[in-house]
Amino acid sequence: KHTYLQQILYRTKEKGKKPLYKKIIDWFVGIIIVFLCAIVGIFAVATFTTNKNETYGLTFAFDHSFLIVLTDSMEPEYKVDSCIIIKKVNQEDVKIGDDLTFYYEPYQMVVTHRVVDIIIDESSPYYTFKLHGINTNSEQCKNANGYEDCTDQYQIITSDKVLGKVVANNYAFGQFLNFMLTPYGLIILLLIPGSY
Repeated sequence: KHTYLQQILYRTKEKGKKPLYKKIIDWFVGIIIVFLCAIVGIFAVATFTTNKNETYGLTFAFDHSFLIVLTDSMEPEYKVDSCIIIKKVNQEDVKIGDDLTFYYEPYQMVVTHRVVDIIIDESSPYYTFKLHGINTNSEQCKNANGYEDCTDQYQIITSDKVLGKVVANNYAFGQFLNFMLTPYGLIILLLIPGSY
């Protein structure tokens, strides 16, 4: 026969046991919460430490920034709604064939295109880059007649307008970020940790 104390300890042990699937769910939800908190924390700090005037509105954390592709000018390399990760880069490290994200003054917008030429002028502290979208049938090139041909449409910029070089891209992560920025996504983002 068990003493009263032994019976209490036995019941406590039995209650403390969880089925394997519940342990897996706990671990999975815990990892998601830590991941989301880490991302939110990093970008919260980055938002307050980034000088938005120098980065044309982009937020950088550890010299990296996330962007969502909005146009088809770089398809099929970067699909619309993909997430690209850019990293700050020195002008000396840029090579022909690199994909740069830069501020394009004529349109007053941030653009990502491929370097097709590099011009070095010894009298200037800045390199000059010639960039071009890789999709020659992009919707961005349509004229009034609906004709699409981007062959001769390129940008000339100086290196002081370069924000970074593309180091990674992922379509699924872009879809996830896009969803999380919708009202439903934000609700789910709050409900997952709250319900747990």
